[in-house]
Amino acid sequence: IVLKKNRDMEFSGTLSSGKFEFIGKDFKFDYKEFKVKMNTIDSIKIFVQATEPDVNGNYPFKKVQTLIENVNGELRIDAPKNKSGWGKAPTFPSFESFKESFAFYDKRQIFKGVYNRDKFYFKLNPFKIDSLDNFRNEGLRFNGVFSSADIFPDFEELLTLQKDYSLGFIRQSPPEGYPIYKGKGNFNKEIRLSNKGLRGGGDLSFSSSVSKVPDLIFFPDSANGNANTFDVKEGDTPEFPMVHGDTVRLHFMPYQDLLQAFDLKK
Repeated sequence: IVLKKNRDMEFSGTLSSGKFEFIGKDFKFDYKEFKVKMNTIDSIKIFVQATEPDVNGNYPFKKVQTLIENVNGELRIDAPKNKSGWGKAPTFPSFESFKESFAFYDKRQIFKGVYNRDKFYFKLNPFKIDSLDNFRNEGLRFNGVFSSADIFPDFEELLTLQKDYSLGFIRQSPPEGYPIYKGKGNFNKEIRLSNKGLRGGGDLSFSSSVSKVPDLIFFPDSANGNANTFDVKEGDTPEFPMVHGDTVRLHFMPYQDLLQAFDLKK
């Protein structure tokens, strides 16, 4: 820590404020304005109230399993005329980011890091959060754009807290579905992102086949899941017989133009 004139400071490291931890360098504390300018925030850790009680009936704090990374922003500790905290200023401390930041899903525990951060990420728009001490879990809401390594087209979405304490979303596709894997197939209905990976529940269409899959796991090069039903329409060009299967295991390799279906029941 470098202590400067009028109690201004320059420092690097970890700064905790309420339920947030900011880890980075080139932090500058302005005593007069009572705020910290954060030029380089490597990551932000967030803590939230548990949604279920522990064995003693208490609701402890849980660490959000997704970091917000590559951030630049400003922490306002309190109103400049309320440095002692004597008056009531319920919106403080507050944090505001000034540029786009990112959430990544390349941890080893998420399918051994298959979602490479170079192409698979959620890009957050600049955001502001008030009351870092006592915001509610529902207050974690970040607008941005999801890029999925060409599994789906990029789309705008709202990143929120999920049941596994990661940041993600649950959304419905448009009625016509989304082209997937650069148009190799189509997927319709629900799409889910969390630390459980990118998953979907709905209809997978490939060539002349349609599969109804309650839990399809999407990887950058393939998709896997058990379909309740699997149907192929009879066709002439190319020639396909009519096929129907109940409870079928699917392995879809789009860039090889291949869908393998293994019957589990009939």
